[in-house]
Amino acid sequence: MCFKEVGIINQIKLKIEQNEKYKNSVVLVVDDNLDNRDILCRWLGRKNINTINVESGKEALEVIQNKKVDLVFLDLMMPNMSGYDVLDIIRKEYPLWKLPVIVATAKVDKDSILKAFNKGANDYITKPIIFPVAISRAQNLLVQKFLQEEIMEINSKQETIINVKTFELEKTISELKVEIVNNQKIEKELRLAKDVAEIASQTKSEFLANMSHELRTPLNAIIGFSEIMYSGIFGENTKDRVTEYSKDINDSAIHLLSIINDILDLSKIEAQDIELVEDEVNLQKLIGSALSILQHSFDEKEINLEMDCQCLESVDLKIDNDCRWLKSVDLKIDKRRFKQIILNLLSNALKFTPHRGKIKIILECCLEKGLTLTFQDTGIGISPENIIKVLEPFAQVESGLNRSYEGTGLGLPLVNALIEMHGGVFTLKSELNVGTTAIIWLPPFRIIFD
Repeated sequence: MCFKEVGIINQIKLKIEQNEKYKNSVVLVVDDNLDNRDILCRWLGRKNINTINVESGKEALEVIQNKKVDLVFLDLMMPNMSGYDVLDIIRKEYPLWKLPVIVATAKVDKDSILKAFNKGANDYITKPIIFPVAISRAQNLLVQKFLQEEIMEINSKQETIINVKTFELEKTISELKVEIVNNQKIEKELRLAKDVAEIASQTKSEFLANMSHELRTPLNAIIGFSEIMYSGIFGENTKDRVTEYSKDINDSAIHLLSIINDILDLSKIEAQDIELVEDEVNLQKLIGSALSILQHSFDEKEINLEMDCQCLESVDLKIDNDCRWLKSVDLKIDKRRFKQIILNLLSNALKFTPHRGKIKIILECCLEKGLTLTFQDTGIGISPENIIKVLEPFAQVESGLNRSYEGTGLGLPLVNALIEMHGGVFTLKSELNVGTTAIIWLPPFRIIFD
């Protein structure tokens, strides 16, 4: 501690002693002996110190809870609740300096005294009490208490000043940063950095596109040979394990090829190097085709699948709220890409919906308002703040709910991009532990009406 700090502390201490601030303090005397309490309170009263006296630990805790107390004289040996127990409770809420405690004990053995200090006593006196000594120790602890309060008050004021100065400094730094950003040299560097980033992005997309043949050729060979093994062409004596392994190889290769295709498709979309091959497609048949591919997964998880197609409610055209409803929907779309959209959304719903959960497909078609295709599930859901994140390429939300599920994080971004290419809008709504709703909207010009 430097001489300046010592001087400040001495000034504060002198100020406290001169004002005799401790004389306005309140001391709680806790002792089951009435005579001890009365005599100690009289001695304290001579020093103009206010006192409260009680005969039990329970009463002492009630006083401390409801009234202002600056120091406690605490008898250690009391019936029902000992002074040690009272100390335990006091120190859970009050630090040593905030509520000093002097214990009074007839035991002078080392273990008893050490135990009292370990429980949180500031000082101790022995019985029979030497009252002048007890008063002197109380005065010293009260001076220390108020000294600590003064120091904390000064520290608080200094901290406020520091915070104000820090805020002013941060404001100045912020203003300087704005000026630097406006500087021509920095502006030139930013433009250069932007060009470098764009080149890097383009290079990434071109690299992924050029890897197509290099990756697909060996994968197609793996799939072809594994299909031959899986078909049992080796004869009846082929071990069952060969068939099992070959099917695993086939499934893994197909899965890997699907991931690579997603990556390549997304890179082509980013490079604007993909075109839709549009044709007249019946949407109901397309959904049915996608469901047939996933039928095994639906059966395996015992998923309850519901269909709600308002387009099928009427055989003939009719007017309903100024909309003409069709019994069957034909669209001008890219059949392969749109099937990819439906498979991705259904696969996501299946992946995150628990056993015996529910998936619902809702199809609404209005020639004036367009087509809406909705997929609802009762899966683990996504928190609203993470919905934007899952629509970004390669993004996956880490949580205790979904960290056990595999995936590249490309499905939803690819769906979003392909729907936008069709002139539509993709909307995702979700709630944790409730489920997810994926909504596809296509504009009226996509609907074919003869």
